Amino acid sequence: MRRSTLLHAQKMLITFPLKDGAAPERLFPMRRIAIVILKLALLSMLYILFNRLGSRVDFLSQTSRILYPQAGVALAGMLILGIRYWPAIFLSSLYLSHSELARQTMRSDLDRIGLMASFAVANTSAAVVGAYLMRRFGNFSREMSRVHDVGALIIYGVVIAASINATFAVLGFVIFGDLIKLPAEQLGPIASMLWFLRWFGTAISNLVVTPFFLVWALPPKRASLLRIGEVGLLCSLVFAICVTAFTNRSPFPALQYSLSFLPFPFLIWAALRFTQRGAATATFIISVIAIWGTSTGRGPFGPSLITHTKLGNSGIISEIPATFVVLQTYLTALALSAYYLAAATLERRHVVDRLRASREELRALSGSLQEAREEERASISREIHDELGQQLTGIKMVVSAFGKRVRTLDPTLEPRCIEISDLADQAVKTVRRIATDLRPGIIDDLGITASLQWLVEDFTANTGVVGSFTTSVHEEPDDSLTCITTFRILQEALTNVARHANARRVEVTFDSIQNELRLRVVDDGCGMDTISMKTDGKSVRPKTLGLVGMRERALLAGGRIEIESAPGEGTTLTAFLPSTAPQTMRNMT
Repeated sequence: MRRSTLLHAQKMLITFPLKDGAAPERLFPMRRIAIVILKLALLSMLYILFNRLGSRVDFLSQTSRILYPQAGVALAGMLILGIRYWPAIFLSSLYLSHSELARQTMRSDLDRIGLMASFAVANTSAAVVGAYLMRRFGNFSREMSRVHDVGALIIYGVVIAASINATFAVLGFVIFGDLIKLPAEQLGPIASMLWFLRWFGTAISNLVVTPFFLVWALPPKRASLLRIGEVGLLCSLVFAICVTAFTNRSPFPALQYSLSFLPFPFLIWAALRFTQRGAATATFIISVIAIWGTSTGRGPFGPSLITHTKLGNSGIISEIPATFVVLQTYLTALALSAYYLAAATLERRHVVDRLRASREELRALSGSLQEAREEERASISREIHDELGQQLTGIKMVVSAFGKRVRTLDPTLEPRCIEISDLADQAVKTVRRIATDLRPGIIDDLGITASLQWLVEDFTANTGVVGSFTTSVHEEPDDSLTCITTFRILQEALTNVARHANARRVEVTFDSIQNELRLRVVDDGCGMDTISMKTDGKSVRPKTLGLVGMRERALLAGGRIEIESAPGEGTTLTAFLPSTAPQTMRNMT
């Protein structure tokens, strides 16, 4: 009944007419259309805005810009919004071309329209093809978190996309511009120079502006106040350094060009600490200030600008400024260094995260296996002690009774019976020792403190090494994982002393410090070199397996182990364990 009521309400909601007579089911398509139109308008506004800002930063003519920022906006828009938003680029490019060519004298309106169309096709096709190739063949990710992503941006977004842009633009100049009037021997060199300038400017734009939009279009991440302060400090320093290096004339001309290297340390800082978002932002700030300083004739790239020679009324240049190309090369090296460093840093972080996760999984597996092994040991210990021990005791009793009976019948059999009884006694002792080694019942019966003391006394009795045990723990830890971990660590430590230390005395201290249990084992043996005992990253030395096992046990219980030793000075092993095992470890086990 309730479900049918809800369906009826939904049906009424869908078919209820609006004031203008439109059905509500048409509301959602209209909303999507409105969103698409809004995105088209936003992309067009950004395209036109960055063109205007670029003309204010770069004072050179339209055909000799250091970079075309609107080209980077177009490529970023196709990557973020999708290729279907290409009309925004086409229409915006037509509008800008019309505004630029309206101030110039053309042969006819048809040539003006043809040149406008060629520029629009050049800008649109470059962005569309570049974005398509980056996604289809470059497997490009907007986060640029891989070195592969930077390579895809360079190959498809910079080289190929800029080549398409330059080719269509130069064809427009040749067909509809003043180049058609040139002799054949001059047409080739000037067209090649125009293609190179257009290509380099578009490539720099795609390399500097596109990543800036890509990384800032990603969802923001939470940052602490300290990190926000670091960002503010970094941006302030980058801005101050760039203003000093690129907008002033140094009183020492020999040092003028050296000032261009000042932003590199801060660029490395941004790439290492803030990865691609920091690298793209720092590259963008440095590029804007360097281009503006160069356009004003200041900074290391400004004083030696070559005077441009114009051809006709279309503003086509016939000479390449040397410092112009040097600045473009400088910005290319700057951007590539930042992006590759940031991508390598991200890849390293991802690898470290995966290794850390894998290590935690292996540690969790090890803990689970150790817990299963302890349970299995306890089960086997109970079976051996209860079943096999009782059976051997029964055998001893039967043999003793049989010996008493055969004493009167055949006295020669009595020594055999006594021998069998002694062997049964030894078997019972062996069974008890094995059961105790598998799982000392004293841990469950008397607690960890008594178990540790018994372990030291048993070690002294079996090895002859003088052992002492002192404790200040009055309250027994109630966590079984902590108790068994403490016992196994001391058991392994005493085993290492017996095998390798050649010690005469061992002191074991078990006390409590705040919320931690501290187990300290000190011997006066031969000691060891704590540096050489470390692993080499390829294999684990056999003599260090016991130490590795103790460390892993302590880490699984939420503790740690510290070792102090030197050749000839004995060894001190200290284990710090929580009085209660971490909740995650208890859940895992």
